[in-house]
Amino acid sequence: MSHPAPLTIYLRIDLEQDVVLSNSAASSGLHQTLDYIPGGVLLGVAASAYATIEARDPNLAWSVFHAGGVRFGNGLPLRQGEAFVPLPASLRQSKAHEKGGFRSVSGSYLRPELRYRRRTAINPATGRALDMALFGYSSICAGQSFISRIDIAAGCAEVEEALLSALTAAPVWIGRSRGAEYGRVRITRSDAAPSYPTHGAPTGKQIRFLLLSDCACVGPELPAATMLGLPGSWAAASDTRVAWRRYAPFNFHRRAFDPERVVLEQGSVLVFEGPPLNAAEQSLLLATLDAGLGRFCGEGLGVALANTALIELSPPAVVGAALQAQNSPPPSDEDDVVIPEDPLFQWLLERHAEWLLGSLARAEAARYERSFADLYRELWREGRLAGRSPNEAAPSRAQWGSVREEGLHATSFEALRHRLLSTEEGVCSAGTGGASWRQEARLRGMPTSAASLLDEAIDLPRLEQALDREQQPHALAAALARLIIADLAVQIPRMMEELERQPA
Repeated sequence: MSHPAPLTIYLRIDLEQDVVLSNSAASSGLHQTLDYIPGGVLLGVAASAYATIEARDPNLAWSVFHAGGVRFGNGLPLRQGEAFVPLPASLRQSKAHEKGGFRSVSGSYLRPELRYRRRTAINPATGRALDMALFGYSSICAGQSFISRIDIAAGCAEVEEALLSALTAAPVWIGRSRGAEYGRVRITRSDAAPSYPTHGAPTGKQIRFLLLSDCACVGPELPAATMLGLPGSWAAASDTRVAWRRYAPFNFHRRAFDPERVVLEQGSVLVFEGPPLNAAEQSLLLATLDAGLGRFCGEGLGVALANTALIELSPPAVVGAALQAQNSPPPSDEDDVVIPEDPLFQWLLERHAEWLLGSLARAEAARYERSFADLYRELWREGRLAGRSPNEAAPSRAQWGSVREEGLHATSFEALRHRLLSTEEGVCSAGTGGASWRQEARLRGMPTSAASLLDEAIDLPRLEQALDREQQPHALAAALARLIIADLAVQIPRMMEELERQPA
């Protein structure tokens, strides 16, 4: 008996409410949303048909939901019949495009409209805001449309009706906070296929691959040439442009997060070079790409195009919000999600940050305590030889108290750094009081001062990297810097007392 032919179904997803699709598994802090709908979300919606399909054939249920017999593609922005795919990383030439966006085959560019809302949990015993329960969500705004491609393999086509019934049943809820005015969408089958980009001819000595979705490689490095369907003699070129993302999908059946995944981020451009491919090798390459790269292809991962014309398009000159014309206003330099500036929210955010970032600040400050101890030993030794008092050779306890006060009262990262380190009025740089902060000694072969160590401890790019590791927004960098300053201002005087008790 012959099996039914493979099927491709297009699903239109209309957002009736804002949708929160967090890009990490973090349970605290300011959540950032994805600006597309992962295929795994649609797989979760379709899972309501699992029992029906399993009752018919357990092996078929396994093939559909576990073995990738059905590939649930990502929901990509849809406008005027065009599907918008991730902007190639090679075209992100300005700050406005660092966070990506989407491009269509006609060259149009858009970024889905996002919004930020702050919330707080309520204590049911008092009816008032629950202490330390301030949080915020960024979300994809209601009113926008997305398109997903569902590929059903040969032998699984008989599940078409059951899957469509599950996916198009109303209402459908996706994402986080479904009981708090988020997540309702309407899914319908699209009769007309949208305009999608296609492969280019895989000819020549160089082939460029655009990832239309995240790609979970088998190993921790870039995919090998053979994973892409290329001969083993091909190798990655220097102009490869990739980014990585870490996340843990939430499994609603088990009510828990699945293991964390490290994936190549959509929009990455892989460039491989090697001898020209013959006809058989070209066919193998395209077949490999169409089957999907890496793991979790059933959830929409591993979609890539070879030599697509999108990579060759010039960078977009304007940024259009969802459903706006292409000649919309120029992009802002701000992030997608802007933290409100009202004083009450800033005060609440600071209180929340003290609880959220305390352990991170302690760890960051501890990295510098040994360096400060080594510096004080050397400065005091040199001071004794030169006939200077300890307070002349290195910052005193009182001076660390002044540093702590400046940290408490600074209103922004720029203000904090100015009050501490500016040559005009910084307490660690200006005037006679700054002399002890500027005293240098050689540590690990480098001239080092207390001011330079403090400057390094609150270096903004370093703090942002630390926040990235904790999956927290860069907006908390100022709060983290203040907490590090406060910690050092307490620990360094204690360290000074211990050094004084040691023999000279």
